[in-house]
Amino acid sequence: MREFNHFIDSMELVEPLLVSRSFTWIRLNGSNKSHIDRALVSMEWYSMWSGSTVYVLKRNISNHCPLLLKNISVD
Repeated sequence: MREFNHFIDSMELVEPLLVSRSFTWIRLNGSNKSHIDRALVSMEWYSMWSGSTVYVLKRNISNHCPLLLKNISVD
């Protein structure tokens, strides 16, 4: 985990705001939930699209919820 966090820091990646749910993974029987899936973008990208948010969608077959990266800025 430390190595991964170091990689994120060294690459200057940021995580856009997560909305709609606080978890992205659900145990198949529903007993446990966790926020283990993430969307990471470069700081340069985020400075251009700072109105972006990550929506956690409903899961279907997998125990991971799909993520939708969406920019809500209006020009």
